[in-house]
Amino acid sequence: MMHEKNYVAFDCGNSSIRVMSGLYDGNSIELKKVHQVPNEPVSVNGIFYWDILYIFKELQAGLLKAFLKYGPVESVGISTWGIDFGLIGKSHQLLGNPLSYRNTLGEIILKDLSDEAKHKTFMATGIPDHPMNSVYQLLGIKNICLNITRRQRCSSLFPICLPGFLQGRSVVNQLLQARPR
Repeated sequence: MMHEKNYVAFDCGNSSIRVMSGLYDGNSIELKKVHQVPNEPVSVNGIFYWDILYIFKELQAGLLKAFLKYGPVESVGISTWGIDFGLIGKSHQLLGNPLSYRNTLGEIILKDLSDEAKHKTFMATGIPDHPMNSVYQLLGIKNICLNITRRQRCSSLFPICLPGFLQGRSVVNQLLQARPR
C-alpha cells in the first residue's frame, strides 16, 4: 500500500481564506480542511485594499498545519481572484497593499471612456467593459495614485505574487518573460 501524499490547495476568496489537504493514496483523493479564516477588504479613505500580508500569513499558517497533520507537502496550488493584482516596484518589491476589485475606480474610468475606446480595448484584449476588470482598475489607480504608478515596474496578479512570497524571490523576471511583446 502506498503512503498517502499530501497536496495542498490554498483558496483565497473575498470572504474567507481556506487551506485544504488533498490526501492521495494512489487510487483516490480525500480532501481535509486544515485552516479557514475570514478575509475582507480593508477600507482606508474610501478605497478598498486587500491585506496581502495577512493573506500571506494565513497561507503560511495553513501550510504549517497541513504539514504537521498530514506530513510533507508534495505541491501547493493557489486559487485567488483572477482580477486583483499588486504593483511591483523597480526594486522588485510590492509597493503596497493591492487594491480590491470592489473599488469604484474601474467604474469611473469606464464612464469617461468613449464607446470607440471601449470597442478598441475589447478588440485588442478580449476584455469586456466591466468595471472590475484589471485594465480599468489600473487606469483608475493611475489617475488617483500617480506617485505610486511612477515607481511601478509591472503588475502581478495574486496567483503570481503569493508563490513569489513563498519562494522568497521576486516575481518580476517571471512577469517580464511572460508578458506579450
